[in-house]
Amino acid sequence: MRCLLLVALALVSLVPTFDATPVADLPEADLYFESFAKSYQNSQHRIGLFDNDGCLKSTGKPISKQEADAQLQKARALLTKATQVPNSDVWVITARNEESIKPYLDIPGLNFGVEQGTVIIRANGEKEVLIKVPQVDEIKMKIAAMIRQSAIKKDSNDPDAEEPIRFLPMENSIPLKFHDWDSTSSQDMRHGIEQFIGKHYTDFTITSFAKDKVMIIHNPTINKRTLVEKVLKEKPYDFGFSVGDDIIDEGMHDALNAININQNFFSVVVSRKSDQQTVARHKLSTHEDVYRFFTALYSLPTKVSSQRLLNQG
Repeated sequence: MRCLLLVALALVSLVPTFDATPVADLPEADLYFESFAKSYQNSQHRIGLFDNDGCLKSTGKPISKQEADAQLQKARALLTKATQVPNSDVWVITARNEESIKPYLDIPGLNFGVEQGTVIIRANGEKEVLIKVPQVDEIKMKIAAMIRQSAIKKDSNDPDAEEPIRFLPMENSIPLKFHDWDSTSSQDMRHGIEQFIGKHYTDFTITSFAKDKVMIIHNPTINKRTLVEKVLKEKPYDFGFSVGDDIIDEGMHDALNAININQNFFSVVVSRKSDQQTVARHKLSTHEDVYRFFTALYSLPTKVSSQRLLNQG
C-alpha cells in the first residue's frame, strides 16, 4: 500500500504558471461559511470534488489502525450525507489507483476519478479511461523486455520467492518495485532504464524512492483538471467546490475558478504550510476541518429538498 502512495506522490503536476497565492494570505473558509451556505441552498445542481489523501484522511506521520478507522468512519459519513442530497454530484478524485478508493465503493451515488482523474468510475459502476497517456504501454513493454533479457531472475528453487522486479498496477504510469534495491544488477537495470527513458521518451520523468525500493516513470504534465473540466460540462451546475491539499490538486482548483462567473464556486486548499503556493481561494487546516465544514454545509436544507418536503406535506 505504501508503494502505491509513493506513486501518487510522484505523479505531481508541473508547478502552475497561473497566478498563485501563499496559503498564509488566503482567508479561512470558516469566515465565508455563510457565502458557501447561501450559494449551496439556492442552487439547483451541485457538485463537490474531494481529494482523498490529506483531505478525507490524514497524511504524513504514521497513525494507528484505530485512528485510521476513525478517519474512515468520518469520511464515509460525510460522503454518504453528501450523496444523499438531491441533485448533488460528489466525486473523490485521487492520484492513486483503484485500490485506494475501495473503502468508499459501496457508498451509493459516489463517483471516482483515479490516477489523477485519468480513469473514471461512475456511481453506477461504469468505468472509463478518460485519458490514455500516450506511450505508457509501449514503455512498459520495452522495460519488461529489458528485464527478461537481463541477468535478474527469480529463484526457481524457491516457490515463495518474490519477483526481483515487478510492475505495480497503474494505467497511466510505470511504477517498478525492486526486491533488492542495492544489488549491482538492480542498480545496473535502473541506470539502463534511466538512459533509455532519457534518450527515447523525453516527455517522461523518473522518480525513485530508495527506502521503499520503488522507481516510477511518469508524464508530469497529467493532472486532475481534465476530469473536472469534463464533468462540469455534463450538467448545468450552479454551485460547486473543490477540496485539495497539494500541487496535484491545483488543476482541479483552477478549472473550478475558471467558471466562477457568479461567485457560486469555491476552491479550498487544506494545508498548514504558510508558504505553499495555490490558486485555491479559501483554506482549511486539516482533514478534521473538512469533515466539520462540509458536514455542516450538507446538513443545510436546499431549495430542492425544501420543495420536496412541502410537496410531501
